[in-house]
Parts: sequence; C-alpha cells; structure tokens
Amino acid sequence: MNSLLPDNTSVFGFGSYFRKEVFSDIDLLFVVTVETSKLLQVKNMIEACCLQIQKDWGVPIDPLVITSREYREQPLRDFDQLVSLSLSPP
Repeated sequence: MNSLLPDNTSVFGFGSYFRKEVFSDIDLLFVVTVETSKLLQVKNMIEACCLQIQKDWGVPIDPLVITSREYREQPLRDFDQLVSLSLSPP
C-alpha cells in the first residue's frame, strides 16, 4: 500500500488492537499532505486498499484519513497512544 500513498503520508495504529485488548476491528490513522481538491480521491483510494486488506485478513479495517493540519491539532482522544506504522513524519 505504501507505493500507492501520496508522498509524506504517515500511518498510525490506534484503538483496542494496538492496546493489545479484545478488538472487533483494526483502527488505522492516515495523515496525508495533499491539496484539498485531491483529498477525497486519496481517501477513497485508502478505503479501497483497506477493504482489500480486510478481505485478505478477515478482520475489519477502519481507516481514518486526516490532513497534516488536522493531525497537528490532535483530534484523537488517544493521540498520545498512536503507534507509528510508517517512516514519514506527519
């Protein structure tokens, strides 16, 4: 999936799966740096990739796509517990 993501995209895990608790899905946060006009296209592509992973793994994948600006504003309750899954800084 990394080759399909825009440059400077960061991916984080959060939620019960990454806290090693009982889970019903895997929550992934994608922080993207794209023009507003391309955000919906990128979001749809990420969701399609996650759906394929979900089919392959048999576990629901719940992607959340936000901009780097939104990330800086710390929109998540579990912001301090994010698990980095990629090397690109947000």
